[in-house]
Amino acid sequence: MQFGHFLCILFVGLAIPFKIAAQQQISGKVLSAQGTGLAGATIRLSNTTDSTKQHGAISKRDGSFEINDVPKGVYNLRISLIGYAPFTSTATVGSQPLALGSLTLSDDTVNLQAVDVEANVIASEMKGDTAQFNAKAYKTNANATSEELVTKMPGVTVENGTIKAQGEEVKRVLVDGKRFFGDDARQTLQNVPADMVDNVQVYNARTNASMYSGFDDGNTEKTMNLVTKKDRRKGAFGNVLGGYGTDDRYTGSLAANYFDDAQRITILGLTNNINQQNFNVQDLLGSMGISGGRARMMSAGASRPGGGFMLSRMSGGLYMGQSNGISTTHALGTQYSDEWGANTQVSGSYFFNYSDNTNNSAMQREYVNPKDQAYAEKNDASTLSRNHRFNFRLESNLDSMNKLLITPNLSYQSRAASTTLDGITQLLADTLSTTNTNTYNTPSALTAGLDVNYSHTFNAQGRTFAVELDAEVRKSTADGSLVSTNTFNQLDSLSTLDQTSTQKQDGTTYSAEVSWVEPMGDYGLLRLLYEPSITMNDADKRTNEYDSLTNDYSNLLPLLTNTYSNTYTTHLARLTHRYQFANTIITSGIGYQVALLDGDVTYPSTAAIRRTFYNIVPELQIRQRFSEQSEMTLRYSFSTQPPSISQLQNVVDNSNPLQLSMGNPDLDQMLDHSLTLRFRDMNWKEGRTLFGFVSADFYQNYVGTSTTVTARDTTVNNIRLAPGTTITAPVNLDGYVGLHSFFTYGLQADFIKSNLNFNGGVNYTRTPSMVNGANNISNNAGFRLGVYLGSNISEDVDVSVSYDANYNVIVNSLTREQDANYFTHTASGRLVWNLGMLACSTDVNHSMYTGLGEGYDQTYTVWNAGIGLRMFDNAGELRLSVFDLLHQNASVYRTVNPVSIDNTQTQVITRYAMLSFNYRFRSFDQANMPESRPPGPPRH
Repeated sequence: MQFGHFLCILFVGLAIPFKIAAQQQISGKVLSAQGTGLAGATIRLSNTTDSTKQHGAISKRDGSFEINDVPKGVYNLRISLIGYAPFTSTATVGSQPLALGSLTLSDDTVNLQAVDVEANVIASEMKGDTAQFNAKAYKTNANATSEELVTKMPGVTVENGTIKAQGEEVKRVLVDGKRFFGDDARQTLQNVPADMVDNVQVYNARTNASMYSGFDDGNTEKTMNLVTKKDRRKGAFGNVLGGYGTDDRYTGSLAANYFDDAQRITILGLTNNINQQNFNVQDLLGSMGISGGRARMMSAGASRPGGGFMLSRMSGGLYMGQSNGISTTHALGTQYSDEWGANTQVSGSYFFNYSDNTNNSAMQREYVNPKDQAYAEKNDASTLSRNHRFNFRLESNLDSMNKLLITPNLSYQSRAASTTLDGITQLLADTLSTTNTNTYNTPSALTAGLDVNYSHTFNAQGRTFAVELDAEVRKSTADGSLVSTNTFNQLDSLSTLDQTSTQKQDGTTYSAEVSWVEPMGDYGLLRLLYEPSITMNDADKRTNEYDSLTNDYSNLLPLLTNTYSNTYTTHLARLTHRYQFANTIITSGIGYQVALLDGDVTYPSTAAIRRTFYNIVPELQIRQRFSEQSEMTLRYSFSTQPPSISQLQNVVDNSNPLQLSMGNPDLDQMLDHSLTLRFRDMNWKEGRTLFGFVSADFYQNYVGTSTTVTARDTTVNNIRLAPGTTITAPVNLDGYVGLHSFFTYGLQADFIKSNLNFNGGVNYTRTPSMVNGANNISNNAGFRLGVYLGSNISEDVDVSVSYDANYNVIVNSLTREQDANYFTHTASGRLVWNLGMLACSTDVNHSMYTGLGEGYDQTYTVWNAGIGLRMFDNAGELRLSVFDLLHQNASVYRTVNPVSIDNTQTQVITRYAMLSFNYRFRSFDQANMPESRPPGPPRH
C-alpha cells in the first residue's frame, strides 16, 4: 500500500498544470511556378531577435506544411528546395494561428543547368499519429494481394498466421477507414488486391470508450488502414480458383467483391485439403478448456502469464494461423457495409466454417526436478469442428451533440475430437509407468454479446458525458469418454479406466463505464470515471465409471466430479487528468478498486469462498513529440486479473492418467505493474523509418504452477499418485518478471532498387514455480535478429530475401543440469518472374534447429515452384505447382516452462503437385479508370 501512496503523490504532482506562453501553428503550401505542389521543401523560421530560436518543417507531397508550437514574435522565413530559387520573407506570430497561404518558388535556372534532379517516390511519412506508407514505393507483381504489399513495408510481418506491425499484433485492417471482415486482419489483406491500394496507414486506434468520451486514456489497438485509389472504389472485382493434384489434393475458392463508394458487399467461399485453414482461433475451442480436460497450465516461458477457462467473445474474422496437423476445410462467408443516410454507418458479416483435422505428433519432456526423469508420448488425434459467427456494427451521429454505437455479436461452435495417446515415464533407463489412453469428446459453446456506446457533447468545448454498456452470455457443454490401460512397474500393478463425463459451464457478464470529461483551462482535460462489473459463472463436471454389476456407467467418482459457482464483482472509481503543452502530453490518474469474489462448492463437499480485494490503481503516460516525424511515449499502468472458474475448481483432470492436473480454490487475484516505452522516427525524405518498444511486466500473486513429479508412491492432497505420475495445480507466487523489446529499421536501398528492413529484439522472462515442493525460478532469455530485402525492380520481377535467427538461453535455479541453449534460424527467398504469357514463381525456405536434443535437431529445406500460362488478356491463368520438391517438409518446436522442456514434432503435408486454373474478374467505373496494362490473375 505504501507503494500505491507514493505513486498517487507522484501522479498528482505531475498532473498540476502550469502556465506557458501562448504558442501557435503556422501553415502554408509550397508551389512551383506552374502551380503544382512541391514535396521536400525545407521551411525554416528564425526569430529576428534571437536567431538561436528556430523552428522548421518539410513540405508534404502536395506541398503543404505545418509548424506547431511557435511562440509569439517576428520571424525570418526561408524556403529552399534543390532546383528552385530560395524564398525569403517575414512572418509575425500573434495570438491566432497564422495561415501563410500559397508560397511560390521560382525555377533556379543556374542550378537546373548544372544539376540533374531525379525525384524519388516518398516511401513513408508521419501524419499526426499515423505512419503512412506510399504503395507506389513498394512495387509488387500485378497479381499481388495487399498482404504481399504490406509485408514489404518496414516493421510489418506475418508470424504464424498473425499480422504484426512494429512488433505488435494488428487487431484489425480497415478499408478506407471502414471495417472489412469484422476484426479479421489477414482476411482483409488477402482479399484486397495490391494494385487497388494507394496508401497504407498504421496507427494505434483508440478504444470505443475513449473515442466516445473524447478523452485519450492511452488504451489503443494496433490498426492498419488501406486507402484505396479513387478509381477503384466503384465496381466489382474478385477471383475464382480450382485445382486438383497428386495424393487427391484439391483446392477451390471464390472471392467476389462489389464496391459502390460506401456500399461494399463481399462473398467468400473456400474448400481444400491442403491445409489452408480459414477460420478464427476461437473456432478450435482452444480457449474453452472443456474438451475432456482443462488445457495444461504450463505456458511457454516467453509468453504472457494467464490461462485457464475463458470463453472469449468471438471476433468476426474468418482466418486463423496454421494449426498443427493436416486439415480439410470448407468455409463460406459474407460481409456487408454501407451508409444509411448521411449520419449512420453499418457493417456486418456472417461466416460458417467446417474443419476436419488429423495430427500425429510426438513429444519428449525433460523435467527440471528430478532431472533424470523424462516423459514421452505419441498422440494420434482427429478433430471435426463446425462454427457459425455473426457480428454487426451500427454507428450513428444522432445530431451534432449525440453519438451512438451498437455492436451485437453471436457465435456457435461445436467439435468432435478423438485421440489415441501412448505415454511412457522413465527414470534413467528404468520404466516407471506407461499408458494407452483413448478419449472422445464433443464440446460445444454458444456466445452472445452486445456493446452499446453513447456520448453527449455539451456546448463547452471538451465537456462530454459518455456511457458504455456491455453484456455477454456464454453457455458450453462437453460430453466425453475415456478408456485407458496403465502400468506402474514399481508397484507391479495394472489399472484400467473406463469412464464417461459431462461438463457444463455457463457465464454471464455485465459491465459499464460511465465518464464525465471536463475542460481544465486551455490545455487540460479532467475525467471522472466509474466502472462497475459483475461476472457470474456456474460449472458442473460429473465423471462416472463403468460398473460391471449394473452394466452401465453408474459409479460417480468424487475426485473427478465438482459442482462450483462464483460471482466476481468489481467497482472502480478513477480520476484522470490530461495536460498538453508544447510538444508534451502528460496523462496521470489515480483510482480505487474494490473486488469481491464469492464462490460456492456444492459437490463433492460443501465449501464457501469469500474474498475481498482493495487496490489503488494508478496510471501515467508521458508522450513527447520531438518533431512531426519523431516521438516517444512512456506508459505505466496497473491492472488486476481474477482467477478463472477453471483454476478455482478443485477437480482432477485425468484425460492423460500419467499427467494429471487440478484447480485450487484458494487462489488470489494477480496484480500487474506494466511499463512500456515506445519510440518512432521517420525521415521520408531519406526513405528511412525506425520503430521500437520496450515493455516490462511485474506480477504480484502470479498464478504459476505447483507440480509434483513422482518417482515413488506419493500422496498429494489426498490423491494417491503411483510412480511415474505427474500432477499440476495453480498457485500464487511472487517474482514474475517479463521484459520484451522489438525494433525495426527500414531504408530504401536505391542502388539495388530495393527496400531493406532490419528487425530484432530481446525477450526475458523470470517465471516462478514449485516443483516437488521446492521453489524454482526459470530464466528464459531470447535474442532475435532478422533482415528482409524486397525488390522494387518492376512489376514483372519481384524478388524477396529474408533471414531470421533466434537464440534462447534457459537457466533454472533448482537444477542447473537442465539449463539449455538452443538456436533456430530460417532463411527464405522468393522470385516471381513474368515472361510474356508465362508466369514463373519459386520460393525456398531453409530451417535449422540445434540444441533441441536427439531426434529434434533438424535441418530441412522446403522448395516450392510453379509455372503458369496466362490467357484471356491476362485475366486467367493455368498453373502447374509443386510443393516441397525436395520432400523435406517438417514441423518441430520447443516449449519451455518452469517445470519442463518439451520438444514436439507434428504431422505436415509433404510433396505434391497440383494443376489449377484461376480467373480474376475486374470491372471498375471506366470513366475514372486510368490507362494501364491489364493486370494478371492472383498467384496461387
